[in-house]
Amino acid sequence: MIASNAPTWSFRRHHDVDPPRVDASTFRQGWRIRSRLDALYVAEQLTAGEWQAAQEFRMACDRVRGVTGHTAPDLRASGAGHSGGAHDAMLGMVATTARLRVVDRYLGPLFSLLCVQCCVHDVSWAHLGRVVGVDPKTAQTYTVTALRRLGVVWIATAARLRGGQDAAGAFAAPIIPDRAARPPRGL
Repeated sequence: MIASNAPTWSFRRHHDVDPPRVDASTFRQGWRIRSRLDALYVAEQLTAGEWQAAQEFRMACDRVRGVTGHTAPDLRASGAGHSGGAHDAMLGMVATTARLRVVDRYLGPLFSLLCVQCCVHDVSWAHLGRVVGVDPKTAQTYTVTALRRLGVVWIATAARLRGGQDAAGAFAAPIIPDRAARPPRGL
């Protein structure tokens, strides 16, 4: 009997899986399931910035939901405390929750749903199409549009922390004021 950590044929029929790769550009020792978000990036439907914003959005959602087991440590996610104390952790959670609420408000109910279903839950296009009431291809197109808007809104809602640096490590000022009732035109 030969034991292997390779995914079975049946598993690979339902998931895009990247094999282990260790070379000058990549150090991945195990098999990795490619998410729909990753597939959109590989297909060049999302830019690197949009993909990164979606990853940070997923980490923030996971942080608020208390899910940490399947992701890398969320040391610099939105609202993460810097000193590690309980007070900073609570303030970080409040800041992350507030940012997610602002993002939800600016995206609107449909785009917010699409972003959560794609980034956080990684549901199939067919399932997403049934949830939204459209064809799977249309659901994918809507999701790409929603993720592009998420990229803009995520950066725009970056909370300025110590020295002008946001919690993700970027030096970006918020371009949407907190008092704004709706996003600026063209957003």
